[in-house]
Amino acid sequence: MRLFLLVVILLCAGCSPKAKSDPLVGEYVAWMFLDGQAVSYDGSMGATQTLSLAPDGKYIYVTETSVMVDLKARATGNYKRVGDELVFTGTLTRTIDDGYKKATESEPHEMKLRIVGSVLEQAGGDAMSMYYVKKGSGPPPVPPKLQLKESEPAANDLIKKIEATYASVKSIVVTGTVKSEGGGFVAKDARFKLLYQRPSPLRFESEILAGSNGEVERTEITWDGGEKCWWFTDEYGETTDRTLGNAMSIVAVNSGPQVDLLLSLLMPEERASMGDGAEASLLADETIGSQSCAVLQLKGKDGTVTKLWVAKSSNLVLRIYEELRDVTVDLEPHANAAIRPEEFELGRRSR
Repeated sequence: MRLFLLVVILLCAGCSPKAKSDPLVGEYVAWMFLDGQAVSYDGSMGATQTLSLAPDGKYIYVTETSVMVDLKARATGNYKRVGDELVFTGTLTRTIDDGYKKATESEPHEMKLRIVGSVLEQAGGDAMSMYYVKKGSGPPPVPPKLQLKESEPAANDLIKKIEATYASVKSIVVTGTVKSEGGGFVAKDARFKLLYQRPSPLRFESEILAGSNGEVERTEITWDGGEKCWWFTDEYGETTDRTLGNAMSIVAVNSGPQVDLLLSLLMPEERASMGDGAEASLLADETIGSQSCAVLQLKGKDGTVTKLWVAKSSNLVLRIYEELRDVTVDLEPHANAAIRPEEFELGRRSR
């Protein structure tokens, strides 16, 4: 009996428990949240981004796109887990073909991903982050930063008052300034003027300070109620082939968020409510000049935050702050103002 037990002990001494497979090992596909919707970078929309983690600590990262230019990038190297992070160190080789020339370059590749359950998440965990999920697992859960709460009733009431005020004005003149750090193409320093007389015409002008020598880039849009508007820029001259909504949306990229906001408030039949798809809340009241203002915060499905300072005496917007591009717009609105017909003439500022 003793001999039998000795043999068993010796045999088991050479055994080791079966190694557990690492749940992080496998093939991943990148996802991103656009306007609150999860979009997969699986190649179906012209872009691919995948990540492969091997049991031996090696990784392969591949990204390809055929949108506008052909771009292929591949990184290989080692990864290691540090707490709830994966740290990647390797070499990335990138090939770009823009239709004119083809170039290949290599550079060190470093990346960090946070482990959140079965999802590998880029730092930030917001609308600009990538989320890596194993192939075939479906979309990642909506990250906390992008989850919307129910809007506050008082905030919804204020939105209705703002929309009713702008929808009821017979005319309005809004002047103002735009200040930013220049992120997302928005002007660092600009001034603008919007004139509108219901149901038409409408005129928008902006002047963007382009350089230290005081250069000014001018834009004008005039609309007389027809299908298309007249549009002038210093760079491209004049055009008449765009609708008002299209032209104003393009101008808003450089001239600031007030462009889209004012158009949606003045022409609600063409745009959704400013509260649709957003989490609305009220912050502490503030004062601008001598006017007491309610401060309305709107958080969109993509996690972007916009704040509006609304004059309590008139329900008109006096200031806008857009967090994503770090831009502040100060507005001076005059509802039911008298506007001379000649102020809507084409080319008034471009002469």
